[in-house]
Amino acid sequence: MKIVRRLTLFSVLAVLVAIGSGCATSGRYIAFREFQPSIEQAAASPLQGKSVYVEKFAYEPYAGRKRPPTITEEPPGFTYHKMSKEDETLWNQEVKTLRPAFHKSDANRVGFVRNGFGAAMSGVFTLNDPGDWLKQCIELELKQQGATVAAAPENADLVVGGKIIWLEVDMYMQYWADLITDFAITPRGGPPVERTIHTHGSQGAWSSSSFEYYQPVRMCLQKTYLLLQPEIDKALKR
Repeated sequence: MKIVRRLTLFSVLAVLVAIGSGCATSGRYIAFREFQPSIEQAAASPLQGKSVYVEKFAYEPYAGRKRPPTITEEPPGFTYHKMSKEDETLWNQEVKTLRPAFHKSDANRVGFVRNGFGAAMSGVFTLNDPGDWLKQCIELELKQQGATVAAAPENADLVVGGKIIWLEVDMYMQYWADLITDFAITPRGGPPVERTIHTHGSQGAWSSSSFEYYQPVRMCLQKTYLLLQPEIDKALKR
């Protein structure tokens, strides 16, 4: 009887591993897209009434490179703002819209999907340009703080730009992501201020949907803006 039970348990585990492995081989596809700002409006932001031009961020895929030796930063008292159910529905629709025209390559792979043993089975892919995503997200946050987005850099009180030098998403027991960005913040008539920001996000792995892979990326995004905001404020006061 004990042998039968052990064989039955082994069979169930084998099926679960097989199912998990099959799911892991299909890949995950992320729309890098936000619909609302996530940072609350400050009572007296230096951005009130200012114009800011945000450049498209350059993006270098991480495939074939080693992670830069930067140190992760954590904004004090950080609280993650989840996407609303309405926006999550819009996000899933965006994935369905972008997916048919997508072609896999190392240039748009941002991580791996792993099986129950931690082995990489397939990729996590971005359906759109992370450089555009970061530009649009920063514009949303700047508007939330009272700034206007300038149409050209010569019309702006401040120009923000830079390069995403590392973007990685992965999962084993939990989802996690790392975002490393080189920023250049240039006030009108002044020299640029350079700042590298490395943020990390993670949460428990409760399912294996594409949206769950996007969650730690959103954490990185929110942390990045919170760390960038003081640099923007200082630049405006110069």
